[in-house]
Amino acid sequence: MIDANLILQNLQLKGYSSTIEEIEELINNENREEIEKTQENRFRYEIWDKKSDINGVSANDIIKSRNYTIGQAYLIYIDDNLVYFQDHQPNESGYVKMTKSQAEKTAKEVIATKVEENTDNIIIDKVINTILSK
Repeated sequence: MIDANLILQNLQLKGYSSTIEEIEELINNENREEIEKTQENRFRYEIWDKKSDINGVSANDIIKSRNYTIGQAYLIYIDDNLVYFQDHQPNESGYVKMTKSQAEKTAKEVIATKVEENTDNIIIDKVINTILSK
């Protein structure tokens, strides 16, 4: 969620003037759905088969590096670059295995959160740059 007040405060700290109304109008003029779609297309996930290498590290070495047995793990790619490898429930303390459906659900949730963050940041940058370019 984009906070127009925070944008205004940031601009004022940098010596620029604007209004909440101007900022909100600039935010609303951005095609959020198009930006989100572009961001969604940058992301993908896979459920790790525990056989494939990850970034040149053998599956066997990855498995041996853990002091626990991996249940299911997911990989998240951004622009076809591996960015996340998660082999346990990320929101629970300690090691808690994931089933395949939990791994898929969690990977989708992570991607949705990152897409939302990226979309907000792109819009915020566009709004700030528009105001700074006046």
